[in-house]
Amino acid sequence: MSIVILHSFTMYGMVYKDELFGGVRKIINLIPYLMMWGVPCFVMVTGALLLSEKKEFGYKKIFCSYISRIIIALFICSYLFRLLDLWMNKEAFSLRVLWEPLYKLYTGTGWAHLWYMYLVIGLYLLMPAFKKITGYSDTKELSVLILIYVLFLSVVPIINKLSGVTTTFFIPTSSIFPAYLIAGHMIDSGRWKIPGFVYNLMELSGVALIILISLLTIGNTPKDENEVFTAFLGSYSFLPVCIFSVGVFGIFKTYSGSKERKADGTKGILNKILLSIDGCSFGIYLIHLAFLRYAYKCTDLMNPSGIIVLKPLILSVVAFLLSYILVRLLRCIKPVRKII
Repeated sequence: MSIVILHSFTMYGMVYKDELFGGVRKIINLIPYLMMWGVPCFVMVTGALLLSEKKEFGYKKIFCSYISRIIIALFICSYLFRLLDLWMNKEAFSLRVLWEPLYKLYTGTGWAHLWYMYLVIGLYLLMPAFKKITGYSDTKELSVLILIYVLFLSVVPIINKLSGVTTTFFIPTSSIFPAYLIAGHMIDSGRWKIPGFVYNLMELSGVALIILISLLTIGNTPKDENEVFTAFLGSYSFLPVCIFSVGVFGIFKTYSGSKERKADGTKGILNKILLSIDGCSFGIYLIHLAFLRYAYKCTDLMNPSGIIVLKPLILSVVAFLLSYILVRLLRCIKPVRKII
């Protein structure tokens, strides 16, 4: 849901960039930053599941089960989304539609939200190595490894930007996501014995920092933008986003580990709903942008009038529910169910 809201508000801010002013503009641009925890939590869930000591796999399973599923989904989505573009943009059909989706798939120039698929493939390829690292390293060593990732990929870039002086010191990696991957394992396995209130503090401090920095960054008009932190606010390696994301994941884990049960059966019903959504989450992630793009490109429903701030939020809920219903129906088809 956080990803759907992030995309809905981001598209709203892009499409109506020159028509949003003052406080409304600040809110529309702030909300996507507050939803940035979604992707890191995706990655931490992956780490919690696949880096578990109970999980056994090798490259054969990685290629045959995990990566093949992502590649097939990418291939199908590349063609479907290109056909949707033809329809939404009212383009004339041509033979280019046969090879153009393959080019976009290879270059990653198709629909923007598919970038996560390429990230997952990269993480899967490195998973056996990460599993060896987490299996043979103690808690202190893994904690230091995560700290090194955060230091060089989150803290140092901020120092470089603010000081205007770029350091030559670096680590031979270009992504913060392995740190999230291992952090998910550390929290889920209990190797980090962190009290729940600390995760609450991390979440609250992350939110506070994001709101404060965004208020200093987002202007009343596009010309008023403070560009010092603009690039960082939209980055998953931004330190406040790291703190916020780990806090959210830790809170979820703390809650899920609770042995409390409600006598009225509410939790049982909630679990069924969440498990049903969970089974459709990959499909929802793939499909939801089609509903968002249609609303913004083919209708005038989202024009900045009336309840401006609520419009993208309502659209997020509608797109989420429609995606869920469509995926549930598609999953009735056995070959499709293996993919989404």
